[in-house]
Amino acid sequence: MQPNRARWRELKEQLLLTFSPKLRGKKVVYLDYPLHLNLGDLLIYKGTLTLLEELGAQVEMSFSTSNADRFFRTRIPEDWVLLLHGGGNFGDIYSIHQALREKVIKHFPNNPILIMPQSVHFNEPETFLQNCSLYREHKNLKMYVRDQESFNFMSQALTPEQLLMAPDMATMLIDEWTWPQQMPERTLMFRRKDCESVSGADAVEDAFDWNSLYTSMDMKKFRLFNRVSGLERKHDINLFTSPLWVRFSNALINRAVNFYQNYGQVDTDRLHGAILALLLGKSVLLSDNCYNKIDRYMRCWLV
Repeated sequence: MQPNRARWRELKEQLLLTFSPKLRGKKVVYLDYPLHLNLGDLLIYKGTLTLLEELGAQVEMSFSTSNADRFFRTRIPEDWVLLLHGGGNFGDIYSIHQALREKVIKHFPNNPILIMPQSVHFNEPETFLQNCSLYREHKNLKMYVRDQESFNFMSQALTPEQLLMAPDMATMLIDEWTWPQQMPERTLMFRRKDCESVSGADAVEDAFDWNSLYTSMDMKKFRLFNRVSGLERKHDINLFTSPLWVRFSNALINRAVNFYQNYGQVDTDRLHGAILALLLGKSVLLSDNCYNKIDRYMRCWLV
């Protein structure tokens, strides 16, 4: 796949038009922000914050899964928008995030709730469909999905008014970086090494994954963030974890961008491994994860 800046800018404008009626000038609580070291999620986070800034939305509070208990003990005005982080964790692979979403929907029946663009995958879809009334009965819920397969599945659970499609939030970063005039001839071999990898993917010798970027100091800082977030939860206090995490995660993104600049092409089975490459003007060789997330996304928006 070759980069196409004009297409990415069209998708960015589509995101602004899609979310403007729901977010422009609103007060927002950002829920499930990614307090972890998956750089794809950090790109989504940065893109979402960029969208909110461009729409003049004010993030009043932010909570991760590590300190979300504080959120449920906080009085939230009913006109504040509850924004749930997007990505690829809607389903039964990442149960902690799914549980948080459902708890938010249950405990805040009147607030506007936005589930930002997601890829959906259930190993046991029947279980979800038998218990999805919680979503359908919320009078002010909107869910955005980022591929047709996710839309088709969720149309069994949500009303047409609740379910919409939108590109991945990292799309908002298309103008964040300049494209070099000449690309190196090297190819980056990038393979995921987690629960979404396909059989044998970890056998690629010396393959890069996001964890290859992180130093021992990064890991120490990450553990510190989690400890402080736990203190926020335990003592019901704000120690400003989220703004400090924004700074730390932006530094990690910048490091990834600098690393990518050593290559002209990226061979990857990570969706955001591909998206970051295309945002930087690089060509991509596409493989896929265990449930075809990359193919589903690319066919929907970029092919």
